[in-house]
Amino acid sequence: MHSKLNLSPSLYVFENDLRLKDNQLFNQACAQAVADNTSLMCVYCFQPWQFNSYWLTGAALGFERYAFIWQSLAELRQQLQSKGLSLVVCV
Repeated sequence: MHSKLNLSPSLYVFENDLRLKDNQLFNQACAQAVADNTSLMCVYCFQPWQFNSYWLTGAALGFERYAFIWQSLAELRQQLQSKGLSLVVCV
């Protein structure tokens, strides 16, 4: 990214695809942020339905899926850090 950045960052929201290697939309967002001379803010939001009373008991996604998402987010955060970016995770 450039040394002088605009104040308003570009935003990329991760949904189901938490990979960077072959993520065309993420690569386009990076290129656009450079072209616009802005920083890139990366976000992942858990959806409210994931925390309903049935979710952790296995009726919805299940504990294994929850653990997989957290592991994938940890790997994604490391990959983004190697590119000088950070990841905001919210609910």
